[in-house]
Amino acid sequence: PDPQLKITFAGEQLDFVKLQSRGTYDAFGADVARFAGQTDELRFATDGFAIIDSIRFSTVAVPEPSTAAIAATVQ
Repeated sequence: PDPQLKITFAGEQLDFVKLQSRGTYDAFGADVARFAGQTDELRFATDGFAIIDSIRFSTVAVPEPSTAAIAATVQ
């Protein structure tokens, strides 16, 4: 199973969506627009092993997660 990833900024959890899968890696996106102009800690945590690489910021909007994706996170 994939490790569970948690992303926070200034201690506030960010919702993120999978943008694409390419064989050995997945690309994710999160909307951080509400934090524009702020300086604080951006933290990535996982309950397993994960390699975090190529972090980029963009002005392109991140799509909203689907209803199925949101339902899958509710336990």
